[in-house]
This record gives sequence, structure tokens and C-alpha cells, in this order.
Amino acid sequence: MKKTVSLILVLVTFISILGTFPISAAAASSVPADGYYFIVNLGTGCAMNNYAGGTSNGNKITEWKFSTSDTDQIFRLETKSGKSFLYAYKGSKVVDVLSYHKPVKAGMLVDIWTKSTVEKDYQELVVVPYGKGYALKLASNQSFCITAVDGKNGTQLKTAKFNGSDKQIWSFKSSNISAKATETKTNVSYYISGVKYSLSYVNGQEVWKDTSGKQASKAITTKLRKIAHIRRVVDFNIAKTYNNLCADYRKIYVNSLASSKLGKVIGKGSALLLNIVCPNPTTAVTLSSVAIDCSGLSSENVKEAILLATLQAYCQKGQSAYNNYLKYAGSTSYDNAVKEYKYYSELIASFEVVKYIAGDCVNELAKSSTWKELLKYGKNLASSFSDGVCLADKVKKGVDFTIDLGEVATKIGAERVYNQKEKQYTDLLGKIN
Repeated sequence: MKKTVSLILVLVTFISILGTFPISAAAASSVPADGYYFIVNLGTGCAMNNYAGGTSNGNKITEWKFSTSDTDQIFRLETKSGKSFLYAYKGSKVVDVLSYHKPVKAGMLVDIWTKSTVEKDYQELVVVPYGKGYALKLASNQSFCITAVDGKNGTQLKTAKFNGSDKQIWSFKSSNISAKATETKTNVSYYISGVKYSLSYVNGQEVWKDTSGKQASKAITTKLRKIAHIRRVVDFNIAKTYNNLCADYRKIYVNSLASSKLGKVIGKGSALLLNIVCPNPTTAVTLSSVAIDCSGLSSENVKEAILLATLQAYCQKGQSAYNNYLKYAGSTSYDNAVKEYKYYSELIASFEVVKYIAGDCVNELAKSSTWKELLKYGKNLASSFSDGVCLADKVKKGVDFTIDLGEVATKIGAERVYNQKEKQYTDLLGKIN
């Protein structure tokens, strides 16, 4: 009998000790059913809150004292194939991590944003049962989750490395709001083949309808989503600024060369160089070929001339892209919006090259023999130089050599920079379905 009592006491003691440890994830229930919830943090007691009920992209998701009468604290959970979205009750935006398309890391702020396949790495969540609640992990990297910060009203939620602390665990409390279909209309309308389609949200789901109320097909919806993406990404003010900067970089770079290295060149030689390589802005320098007068110039000056010609060509390419972009800016039809996006990306890519040539490229060439290889592109350059000095007896005044700037651009990495930047824009558009 004593042995039995002792055994019971040991078991009770053991169970009591177990009770002091955190409950494992296996002890929690399954993912909550789709519906409307208050999402309350276990560590602070505050609720997830759509700040001031805002409906614009970038509106903060904050902590706030939990109140069942505050609809800013209501979110709609939607889960499919293990991946979840949280929709703000007001409007149609989803909870989103402000990442600027960079890999998810700790400390990123949480906001709301238009649901988009392009943004899904920062909007798609995995609701993981853990202890007495759930962790809200980023589906794209489940090492990180949404966490509370300090329990103060208005503090914006952030991402953090998951460690299971109470500030990273949330409970879902039913809001008793009916899941009845509700439609929110917007003033967004675009055209496909002359037919007008308008955007509305039914229970947070994106729906496009024509003027008769007929829902758009999947193929047309994809095109409409691409127009919407273009409208979000393309910024007229940025395009205008980059166009102006292309012109400014040309002036700055020309002036800096003229005052430093090229300023040491024999007077007329320098003037000829600047006039030939950087002509009047109305005269285009293309990436095909350009003539450079080499009378009185050293090989170092010619190197600078080649770089200057290439920079000028990309400035011109960027400004040409800007002029074409203006023809389609703000388009609401699919074909024109795609053209607008193309020219906009060409402008951005051209400016990336201008910065590269004026900065990193010059530094790289100074450390390598790349520039010596560039001289091989000169069609009649070999007989014009001896020990890096242009020989007056072999090159008469006004005689020039031509150089293929397309090959130069490839050799110095400028075309690589251009293609990488343009590909970023192309890939983003291609992901939309």
C-alpha cells in the first residue's frame, strides 16, 4: 500500500513539474478556420491593429489595447494549401512586410498593401500552432515571424527571428462578424482591346468586371493585373529626374575631365575631343561607332575619350527612352502600358550605366589592363600610336579613328549592368499571373 501511495505521489510530482514547462507546438489546435478575427498578442495583451483604419498602401500595422468594439483590430483570415493571408477589415489590403523586394530579415516593418503575386513573398503567411496560440511566420522564410514590440499603442509591428517567446505568439478571437459576401468597388479601371474593366473586391478577393458586370476571364485578368503593376511601379517624377540626371552627369563628367586630365592636352586637341565625343545634345551618339580625333592626344586621353563617348551614348539612350516613355505615360490600355513600362525600364537601366561609368567603372579600369584592350577596337589606331603618344607625322591634323562603342560597353561591363537592371523589371512583370 505504501509503495502504491509513493508511486502516485511521484507521478503527481512529475506531472506538476511538466506543467511548469512551455506547451509544445503539438499541444495547440489546428489553424483557425477562414473568417474574421481579433488577433491578440500573448506577450503584451495588445491586438494587431490597422492604424486609424487606413486603406492606403503602406498604412501601419501596430499594437493597440485590445477592444472588441474597435473594428480596426479585425482581420479576415484566408488559408489555402497551408498558406494564409490576413486582410484588413476596412478596404481590401493584406498584411504585408515592408521589404523593398529585399530578402526577409529581422526588423522589417509590417503594413498593409495591395495583394499581388509580385509581393507574395512578403504577404503570404504560415499560421503555425505553438503553445497557447499561433506564430505568424513568413511563408518565404519561416525562420522569421511577425512580432509585437513593446505593448504600447501605435508601435508598429516588426519581423523577428522566431524564438517562441510570447511576443511572437498570437491568439485568434472570433469577431462574430458574418462571412457574408461583401463587395467594395474602387475607381480603378483599365482597357483591354477597347473594353473597359473595373476593379472591385468581394470579401477581399480581387474581381475585374466589364461595364455589363461580367467577370473578366483569367487571361484578361492577368493583363489587367500587369497594368495595375505598371501603374504602381512606374513613377513619372522618377523618370523626369533620371532624364535630367542623364544630362547633368554628361555635363559634370565632361567638365571634370576638361579641368583635370583633358585640361592638360594641347588646347585645340582638347576642344576637338570634346566637340567630337560629346557633341551638341541634339546630335546623338549611339552604341554603334564614334569618331575620335587623336591629334596631340596621349593614350590616357584616348582612354578617357572612349569612356566619355560611351557615357554619352548611354545618356543619349536614356533620354531617347524618356521621350518614348512620355508618349505612353499614364496609359490605361494594356498595349500602351506595356510600351510605357519598356521605355521606363530602359531609362532606369541607362542611368544605372551612367552612374557605373562615372564611378566604379573608372576605378576598375585604373586597376586593370582592360583599357589597353579597348584600343584594339580602333580601326586605324595601331599605326597612330607609339609608346602611348599620338605621332603627328603619322596622324595628320583632323584624322580620327573610329571605335565600336557596343564592343566597349560589353568589355567594360556597362552592357551587363544595363541588362541586369532591365531584367529586374522584365522578371517582375513576368511573374504576374
